[in-house]
Amino acid sequence: MARVEVLKKAQDNRVVRYFRETWFELKKVSWPTRSEAVNLTLIVIVVTTFLALVLGLMDWVFSSLFGLFL
Repeated sequence: MARVEVLKKAQDNRVVRYFRETWFELKKVSWPTRSEAVNLTLIVIVVTTFLALVLGLMDWVFSSLFGLFL
């Protein structure tokens, strides 16, 4: 009986324990529905595109103004 416990502990190293605990924690997660995930993804894409355009425009304006001073 003791030999089985020793073998079990030998197999249960840090890596195995890490993945086992990770798996159990992922089971506890409240995942969004598919429609929620799609909506949130679209929001992220729209906001990212908008900010990229605004920052690109600001960069162009400041580059042009800086070019006038030189």
